[in-house]
Amino acid sequence: MVPVHGSTAPPARATRPPSRTGRAGPTRRGLLRAAAGGATAALLGAGCSAGGGDRDHITWAIGLDPVGGPHFQRAAQEFMDRNPGVTIELTPAPNGDLNAWLVTRLAADRAPDIVNMGVSAVGRYTTNGGTVDIRDQLPDGFLDHYQPSLRALVEKDGGVFGIPHETNCAATYYRTDILRRIGVEPRNDLERAWTAEEIREIAVEAKRVTGAYGLSWGYINESSGNRWLPVLYMFGGSLFREDGRTPAIGDPEGIDALEWTRRLYADELIPASNTVKASQEDTAFSLFTTGQVGLMIHESQFRSLKDVIPDEDWSVDHLFRERGAATNLSGSVNVVTRSSRNPELAAEFLAFASAPERILARVRESGAIAPYTGVTARDVGYAYRPDLVQRFIDQLSTVPPQMAREQAGPDYQAIRQLLGDFLDLMFIGSASARETADAIAEGLRNVRN
Repeated sequence: MVPVHGSTAPPARATRPPSRTGRAGPTRRGLLRAAAGGATAALLGAGCSAGGGDRDHITWAIGLDPVGGPHFQRAAQEFMDRNPGVTIELTPAPNGDLNAWLVTRLAADRAPDIVNMGVSAVGRYTTNGGTVDIRDQLPDGFLDHYQPSLRALVEKDGGVFGIPHETNCAATYYRTDILRRIGVEPRNDLERAWTAEEIREIAVEAKRVTGAYGLSWGYINESSGNRWLPVLYMFGGSLFREDGRTPAIGDPEGIDALEWTRRLYADELIPASNTVKASQEDTAFSLFTTGQVGLMIHESQFRSLKDVIPDEDWSVDHLFRERGAATNLSGSVNVVTRSSRNPELAAEFLAFASAPERILARVRESGAIAPYTGVTARDVGYAYRPDLVQRFIDQLSTVPPQMAREQAGPDYQAIRQLLGDFLDLMFIGSASARETADAIAEGLRNVRN
């Protein structure tokens, strides 16, 4: 397998891409080879011809953090250099409520040409017409090597309504110093991961060592109740039946999942400051890094730990499992909005910016997970703890297909909110597992009907 390091820019071409007929996307081996030597020509097959006025100006709203920002700026500059007369403007995406910001701009027909949004928002804008189909601007097979769960978010009725940007999922962090004191060895094996009951037992012992709590959970705000869903699915439950409309959370498997979680809070293995609504972005990490817990369920965010806690004091194992394995699906997608005056040009730039050599160079530095299947941590060449990144990559294979389908729905953000509302009542002791299941089921019926 070809290592993925660096890129060589291909020459620009003067014309727009021809029709998609006969144009093929890269094979998996070609994807890695292209990422090592420059894939833009293979993926895009062309530059663009200038239009007129504002049609040559593309705006891209995306988080401009210190790691990702320079990569996005380089992609924009390279595209402009190859296409004189075209300007690409990067504008920071809002840190707060993306929906309020974007809905207002779409209503005024003044949204950016391209917007980077979380995976849970894509279904809403695909369904309500806020995004446009960019299929004809992509080579055949462009999405073939993306994670199936991510493809399900952007493919609809034969169209393509975005390009996955990066992905993430949850696994189990542990304090090596605390596990050593309680005599527990990590499994480091996806098929032999700790069970739900074993993770509870470890949390009980960790609480005895810390004198505080045993476990923290990666809730980050009041809308992050969906981060509980892997528990539901690993217990064999689901939000809906196969018809996608009838709630199933009240089934015995759903009650078991809720009761297992309720006990974690009732026994003070997770603190009351770490419920869905009480948690801030850094709550779970703070509990972990300060030694108040021995375990943490969270996504791959190594940069939050790198300079705070010594490497030898923490590591990552796969997410625990019960009747099966599961994890959540996180990440972001870039979409072309209906406000774009030149959606063809916007889509061409987006394909250019999404070429493998650019995606992999960025995630190599940031520690994020590339949206492709079959690409290992070694292929990417992560500099910091690549063995742990690989565990998250392996864990992605356990995203339940039904959960991914539900996440692609237009009402998923409303579902996230109601999960947070009713799970929180259970976490603080105001509702039983049965009452919580009934309340969530009624909310799901209202959302879907």
